[in-house]
Amino acid sequence: MKLSPIEPDPYPWFPYKGFTFCLGLHKDGVAWTSGQSGAQFDPEAERMVIRGSMQDQLEMSYTKILAVLAEVGLGPSDVVHLTENVTVAGVPSYEDVVYARRKVFADHEPTVTTVVVDRLVRGKALVELELHAVPGGGQVLAMGRIGAAPSPVREGHDGTVHLPSTIPVDAKGEVVFPGNPVLQYNYCLEQVLALVDACGLRPSDIVACHEYVTPEAKESAANFRDQRINAIGKETVGGTVVMKRLLVDGASVSLDVTLSRQEKFVVDPGWARFDREPCVPALKVGQSLYFSALSSLDRKTGVVVGIGDLEAQAKELYTQMVELLSHAGLGPDDLRSTIEFCVVPEIGNYRVVAGQRQNLLSPPWPASTGDLCTGFLTDGLLLQTVAIAEIP
Repeated sequence: MKLSPIEPDPYPWFPYKGFTFCLGLHKDGVAWTSGQSGAQFDPEAERMVIRGSMQDQLEMSYTKILAVLAEVGLGPSDVVHLTENVTVAGVPSYEDVVYARRKVFADHEPTVTTVVVDRLVRGKALVELELHAVPGGGQVLAMGRIGAAPSPVREGHDGTVHLPSTIPVDAKGEVVFPGNPVLQYNYCLEQVLALVDACGLRPSDIVACHEYVTPEAKESAANFRDQRINAIGKETVGGTVVMKRLLVDGASVSLDVTLSRQEKFVVDPGWARFDREPCVPALKVGQSLYFSALSSLDRKTGVVVGIGDLEAQAKELYTQMVELLSHAGLGPDDLRSTIEFCVVPEIGNYRVVAGQRQNLLSPPWPASTGDLCTGFLTDGLLLQTVAIAEIP
């Protein structure tokens, strides 16, 4: 069975058709949504607007995103995984994010990923939410934490298990190893492995490990490679994004980890640049195809293609994505989700990325989120995308 778009009618907040993303996708009762901010169309201004405080924006975000789920018969108690994209400007209001989450989900709290981003595509947006839902809300395997705050680990679609965001903060809420990114990274890996064990899973079940680091940690990130491979192996997908700051002052690294009960199969067209990476190009796992972060790095040499040219980099990135899909026997219409990270100075030119998606991808269009960041590990990169495809 192929993915189908979720198309609510009515949907009064903006005309959602005509973009290179959908509001959400569903298959066999399972749903994935695009990121939703507090944006809505203002007919008088004739443009999308965002108004109000963090509380106002959260109310609008949840109203819109739950309307998408309701279209396919799902609700808050069915949500397995919630991603909160919180801007640097929004971090001081993070307590409002926690309060809104508890109000919406009550006793059914999903696994929570919190990503602090430099900003969102809508400049006044403070938060953007994404949901993954399955009927019944999945099974709780263990209790993890984001810093000192408890967050359950739920098993969802096709044996997929998301861990809460892992940051170098102990159970008392204290940052560990301040000023030492290498030791903070090692601490995060240890916390991940302990939680994996508590879930009754193994390190070899880890499918994806995505890293967020501060500019101060960027130079140390070269030392993470061996630590990562020793802890979780190379047969994973991943990528690293540099953000101005993370959720807690003094934290220089954050990990987002996904596991699966399904067997993993490496998908590699022979791209030599991944010989130098701590991950593989893609993994076929059950009904999902997970991609490592793709960019305009040359497949063989790892040299940046399209220096200073966002459109050229987007074309190279999405060309590589389509090639990987083809190598796995899939097409662009099988893409389930994309998360684009673009450097802040390119926001004025960001529309050219949609043009390349229009040329290279296809309906029903993936559920998508766009985040703005400080940069990447390789200087000169302007854009990086993480994707997942669904195998029919």
